[in-house]
Amino acid sequence: MKQNSILISVIIPVYNVEKYLNECIDSVINSTYKDLEIILVDDGSSDNCPQICDKYACMDNRIKVIHKENEGLSSARNEGFNIANGDYISFIDSDDYISTNLYEIAVDIINEQNCDIFSFGYYLKYGNKNKFKLKPNTFLVLKPYEAIEKLNLFDYMGVSSWNKIFKNHYLVILGFQLEPCLRITLQFINYLIMQIVLFMIRFHYIIIGKEKIVLLQKHHL
Repeated sequence: MKQNSILISVIIPVYNVEKYLNECIDSVINSTYKDLEIILVDDGSSDNCPQICDKYACMDNRIKVIHKENEGLSSARNEGFNIANGDYISFIDSDDYISTNLYEIAVDIINEQNCDIFSFGYYLKYGNKNKFKLKPNTFLVLKPYEAIEKLNLFDYMGVSSWNKIFKNHYLVILGFQLEPCLRITLQFINYLIMQIVLFMIRFHYIIIGKEKIVLLQKHHL
């Protein structure tokens, strides 16, 4: 379908992830959907992340960089949100990477359904085992009260903010200061008057543990 113009602000908090940062940023700037504002928030990294962020800002004029003292994930997200101009807000962790068609699919569904939250699934890899989280290729349109019921059912939605795209209009009305994932999602859904779309697509997700790396495989629709 023909896409209406929607600017998505992609906020990426960055802290000491130089091993993964290039792959993360590359996956976003190579997205098939180009109407993006990419905000890199360096949260006082002590490795080469600040230089990597600045390098990308020189390469792509959609990228903005904020350098700040280390105050944690929520603070970094807030700094990015404060300068975001997008119609929708997407939070990507800097040790993750996304499918190149994620935002293109999201905008198609957002235009079709006029949704306030777009939620998607992701892959985890434990050693040689891959596990898709959230039911794959499932399309659900939920009213707010239905979404609340699904929040604790991780097969459907979950509470994380990094697998959701939020309509910025409501965040601004709420005077939002971004806090832990559950509170972000609960406050947002409680306020909604429109419908929520859950479209489970394949999201590439990396988790860094103390003793292991969880890396999802690259899959496409």
